[in-house]
Amino acid sequence: MADLSQVVAGAVFERKHPFTWVEARQSDDPADVIERWRPGAWETTLIPPDDACAACHGEGTVKYTVISVHKPARYQTRVFFTRHFCDPEGGWYAPNKLHHRVMTKFLSEIEEFGFRYEVIEL
Repeated sequence: MADLSQVVAGAVFERKHPFTWVEARQSDDPADVIERWRPGAWETTLIPPDDACAACHGEGTVKYTVISVHKPARYQTRVFFTRHFCDPEGGWYAPNKLHHRVMTKFLSEIEEFGFRYEVIEL
C-alpha cells in the first residue's frame, strides 16, 4: 500500500486492471467492425442465488505516473497524473489526458479497481 510520502512528482504506480473484449463500429457499414480490448469490467454476470457483479474477459495492468502534487490553501491535496493501460496481450494504450484526484481518492485508485469483478476467459 502506498503512503503519502511516496506520492511525489515522477512517481510511478502499477496495478492489475480488468479488460473487456468488445466490437467497435467504425462507421455505419456492418463490415467495418473491429475487435479490441477495452479497459474496465463492462459486462454483468449473475452469481447464484441473487447476487451480481461486473465481469471482464482478461486482466492487464494500468500504470499511473504522477505529474505534480499541490496543496492549495484551505483545500485538500490534489494529485495530477496520467494513466497508461497494458491490455492482456501486451499492447499499450495511453490516452493523452491529464487526470486529477484528491490524495485520498488517488491512493485508493492506485491500490485496487473500484469494485469487485470476475474474470471470464474468452
